[in-house]
Amino acid sequence: MEFIRSIFITDGKTEAAKLRNSTGAISDSSIQNIKSIMDDVKRYGDSAIIKYTKKLDGVQLKTLKVTTEEIKQAYTLVSKGQIRSIAIMKKDLAKSERVLLSRLNGMVVSSNGIKLRRSVLPIPSVGCYIPGGKAHYPSTVVMCAVPAKIAGVKRIVAISPPMKNGNIDPLTLVAADICGIDEFYKVGGAQGIAALTNGTQSIPKVSKIIGPGGIFVTIAKILASSRVSIDMVAGPTVANEVSKQILSIIENDNISRRDIVKRSLESNGFSAVCNTESTAIEFVNEVAPEHLQLMTRDARTAAKKITSAGLVLIGKYAPSSASDYSFGSNHVLPTLGFAKSRASLSVLDFIKIVNTVEASKSGLTNAEGVIKEIALAEGLVNHYQAVKERMKVTFSYFINRCQLHGMLVDEVPLKTYDNVRYNKEFLKSARRSGLVYICSPNNPMGSQFERKLLLEMINTLQDKLVLIDEAYVEFADYSLISDVLNYDNVILLRTLSKAFGLAGARVGYLISNSRIADLFRSSIQSPYPLSIMSVKIASLMLSHFDYVNETVQLIKYERNRIFDRLVRIKDIRVFKSQANFIFIECYDNYRKILKELKKERISVRALGNIDEYKGCIRVTIGTYEMNKKFLKSIENVFY
Repeated sequence: MEFIRSIFITDGKTEAAKLRNSTGAISDSSIQNIKSIMDDVKRYGDSAIIKYTKKLDGVQLKTLKVTTEEIKQAYTLVSKGQIRSIAIMKKDLAKSERVLLSRLNGMVVSSNGIKLRRSVLPIPSVGCYIPGGKAHYPSTVVMCAVPAKIAGVKRIVAISPPMKNGNIDPLTLVAADICGIDEFYKVGGAQGIAALTNGTQSIPKVSKIIGPGGIFVTIAKILASSRVSIDMVAGPTVANEVSKQILSIIENDNISRRDIVKRSLESNGFSAVCNTESTAIEFVNEVAPEHLQLMTRDARTAAKKITSAGLVLIGKYAPSSASDYSFGSNHVLPTLGFAKSRASLSVLDFIKIVNTVEASKSGLTNAEGVIKEIALAEGLVNHYQAVKERMKVTFSYFINRCQLHGMLVDEVPLKTYDNVRYNKEFLKSARRSGLVYICSPNNPMGSQFERKLLLEMINTLQDKLVLIDEAYVEFADYSLISDVLNYDNVILLRTLSKAFGLAGARVGYLISNSRIADLFRSSIQSPYPLSIMSVKIASLMLSHFDYVNETVQLIKYERNRIFDRLVRIKDIRVFKSQANFIFIECYDNYRKILKELKKERISVRALGNIDEYKGCIRVTIGTYEMNKKFLKSIENVFY
């Protein structure tokens, strides 16, 4: 065949690039023409489809949808052998697609308190383009519909250009029925793609468009991809058709077809002669052919080196024509070099992977450092702040109440765990605020401001409303209760949740001079009404303060005893506490200590993965026996 040009390849990538650049690009005029058709269908719907089907296909349609009667009639026009063959094709393809889908189900990844579950869900609907008109491709119906059915797509639509008599090829309709197509429409070309994209009076739009077609269908799919998903650029199989035509010429010497094939081969055909196998493989991977037939001595080894081909066929008994029908592979393949990024149509084209994430508090804590670094580097401060809000270990109630009332909150953390001295940054923030909130003793360290310094701060803020939270004051060295009466701007907040053990009752009280107290009594309501039961329980406990105080003294004694024991251990740092807990910085021993405590079923507040409290725990003081067990566990780590 002297009309096929030969290319001698020494550099696979370079020659492939030259070949691709010499291929005719899609013209702007073609794109504009297709866009015009699609715009008309979007605007006028069915009437535009009927107009363009008559103009382009020479067919005058009365209705677009294939009826049940037409499908029944189609069965009478095909042979039993054809029906049986379609059923076998469906079975073979379904088998391979089920195996692929089964590998994707049940994917769960758990690590460091985070569980990622990947669920495989079908897309809602799909439109299958089946080439038609003069040609008939019932096999393409199988290739498009079966993977969609296996994936679980609820609505599968097919469209195909009608024959000159206005009908669809009978075997194509039979294949559609056997493979579970839900709707079939007599429309092709750009007008058909536009109908699937936007919907018309007769054709509801779909979620995705798949299937091969000529250059105009390919352009239409590319244009549609801005509004609906598509599978790939899957054009006609030129090389395969050429090979069939060549065989036909050899066998039949059909002169009329010889000229067609000759012109096609002169324009598009070539033989590439490579000096080495590695050059040939490099050339193939750069060209990214639709089909690749390997007819070498060691074809399996060569196949492992192929990275870009729609379908790789190994050996003389795997011809591409057979793969189009009966090997369980799919013949809808990427053309125009798109095999570099994908392979054949499959069940993967009809599913979506939905990620479901669950995270424990420790999981979010583990991720916080990375989130902070990258969010701040990208200038997305609020992304990190959103995570930080979830990680707050205290005061969230007060902050949430302020935000609920439209108040801006400026948080000033302690620079170091034991920094409860005069804080210039805090005063700077306080002086530009209307309300100042101070927790002393604080949480989670249990540190208390020195009385003198706290009063000095209050004296510099006499034009501000100052709230002093004394939630843990019963365990502390002092209270401002005797000082607060001298100020018109200071309120002490107390709770019965700590020393009195009434967290469930949700009861607290404030202490202030009479002017502020009268204001609260007359016009300010608590955030939520107190139940009668809560008030009675609170009154009862307050009337037995001697008993509560006795318990508090025991807790303080145990707290100091634990502190004295732990402070002797050089490899940890223990902070002097004015609350009912002790704060411990464990350094590199954090995990060891937690493991030992877990072994003894001792629960502590593990803060070690939060940036501000790396390697730290907070331990609530228990009974003598409980504390003894705790101390033994800690000391077991070091002694």
